[in-house]
Amino acid sequence: MENITQEQIDSIVKNTPLLPVFSSNIQAIGYNEQEQVLRVLFKTGGNYMYFGVPSEVFENIKSSDSKGKTLNESVVRQKEKYKYIKINK
Repeated sequence: MENITQEQIDSIVKNTPLLPVFSSNIQAIGYNEQEQVLRVLFKTGGNYMYFGVPSEVFENIKSSDSKGKTLNESVVRQKEKYKYIKINK
């Protein structure tokens, strides 16, 4: 995402606790309501932040039986709607 500093990334990471989830693809998810940032840690090691995600979308993913499918349909495939970055945390 353009114009986001490392300091901002670090602050979001610090203030976005990850919740372990039962999923074949996702290790943990977290949500920063103030910043509307969804954070996803994949079992493959990928660690992503998705920006502008409403809390309802996070709640839907969290409560879904298929978290990976719900994430993919609700966020990942919505590239024009939700900007994202890969982070190294």
